[in-house]
This record gives sequence, structure tokens and C-alpha cells, in this order.
Amino acid sequence: NEQTGIYSMGYRFFEDSNNIAYLFAVLLLTIFSRMLSKHEKTEQLVALSYRILMSGAVFLAFVGWFYAADILKLRYSVFIEEATVPFQLLMFCFVAIASNYIFGTLLTANGNLKALNIIAFSGMILNIVLNFILIPEYFVVGCALASLITQIFTSLAQFTLAVKTFSFRFNFKLLFQFIIYVFIVFGIMYLLKTSDLSLIVQGILGLLTYVVLVMFSGVLSPSSIKILLNER
Repeated sequence: NEQTGIYSMGYRFFEDSNNIAYLFAVLLLTIFSRMLSKHEKTEQLVALSYRILMSGAVFLAFVGWFYAADILKLRYSVFIEEATVPFQLLMFCFVAIASNYIFGTLLTANGNLKALNIIAFSGMILNIVLNFILIPEYFVVGCALASLITQIFTSLAQFTLAVKTFSFRFNFKLLFQFIIYVFIVFGIMYLLKTSDLSLIVQGILGLLTYVVLVMFSGVLSPSSIKILLNER
């Protein structure tokens, strides 16, 4: 019961982040369904959705990684140290889940439900096996690690299926931009966390950094957002 409570401490914050991504997926489902019914190309919108959702997911994951204890202290006063690592791992689960919300939603709109069910069932079996292996040894950290491995597996499976189904071309430019974005976000979060600034100032600077990065790194642009609004 104690370990379950420790796990749920970070899971509550993780689920709040997940709700935002879920609302975005609901929007995508209606757009993808309309485009596929009209036999329109979805590659551009998929790339745009990836830029929007994954840039936010990576940013939140690093915020969770560097500020896990500070975030948990906003709500709790005990077991902060024990809940920190599971919370950090869960926030990186969110990155994989954000990917699922893009490619899984596209595959759902296309009617690939049998393949998606197979992936989901495989992920469930993998998660159960990992829990049996990791929880007795690492307790709540093992549970979070099992979740991370499972989500990475399902996200890669759905990505591979989507690429194969829709014959997507590999976007090297997007990959390069995203790698640069990840390294810059990591560096900025590290510098802020190790600075002597107050948490409020760090939070403001971190948010401003995110906005500037997504606009000037090429991950997002006003024109790309306009495309999504036009599709909507």
C-alpha cells in the first residue's frame, strides 16, 4: 500500500499532462478521419502534429526530470525522495504516449483496429512480465521503469505500422531539428536548475525559453500553426 501511494504521487501530475495530449488527439481524430475519407495526404499534418505535441512533451519531461521534487512538494510533504525517481520516469513515459496519440490516432482513423489491438495486447503482456521481474527487486521504481519500457515499445510499434501503412518518407530535417531542440532544452533546464535564481524566476525563464525555442528552432512556426487551424 505504501509503494502504491508513492507511485500515485507522481502519477497524478503525469495524468494531468496526459489529459492535455488526449484533447489534442481528439481534435486530430476528426481531422484525420475527414482527410482519409476524401483520400487526402496526411503526411504534412502528421509532421506538424508531431512538432506541436512532441515539442511540448519533451519540454514537460525535462521539467519533470529536473524539478520532480519541487513539483511533488507543491502537493505533498512526505515520501518526496521516494517518489522523485518514479515521477521522473513517468514524465518520460509521457513522451512515448504523446507519440502514440499521433500515430495511434491516425491508424484509428484509418481503421487499423486489429493491428492496434495486437500492439496493445502485446504491450499489456510485456508490462505484466516486466512488473513481475522489476517490482520485487526495485519496488515502485521498477513499476515506473516497466511502464516506460512498455510505452516506448508501443510507440515504436505504432510508428512503424503508420510509416508502413501510409508509406511516409523519412523526414531527416524534422529529425535533425528535434534532436537539436532536445539538447538545447536539456541544457537550458540544467542551467536553470543549477542557478541561484528563485523557482518562480526559473519557471518564467523556462517557459519563455520553450516559446522561443519552438519558434526559432524550426520545430514550430506561425505558418505551420495556420495550416492546422485551416484544417480544423
